Amino acid sequence: MDDLIARLEASTGPSRDLDVLIAQAVGEPWGAGGYSIGGNWGERAARYTASIDVALTLVPAGLGWGVDAPPDMPCVARCQWPQTPGMKAPMHARGATPAIALCIACLKARSATP
Repeated sequence: MDDLIARLEASTGPSRDLDVLIAQAVGEPWGAGGYSIGGNWGERAARYTASIDVALTLVPAGLGWGVDAPPDMPCVARCQWPQTPGMKAPMHARGATPAIALCIACLKARSATP
């Protein structure tokens, strides 16, 4: 998961290759709304890195989320547990687009969730 997060952090825009890796990492290689990669019908995945709506499907159940997209700055996203004493700190992430930033935050949260 760390390698995938690093690749997302380095990306400059949506990537179908990263979409496939995300789908495989979360156990959904046939993600909703997917389409063929390079003519290989065996590699289908949802557009996680291109669509905030699709990236939202990665938010773990019970967690809150947020995205900030200030002009001329990297986008910032977070996934957070309910604010209860003793709960984990929010997972923050920066990315080239709101969808990519949210993908990173969600994957970090999924890694931290038992």
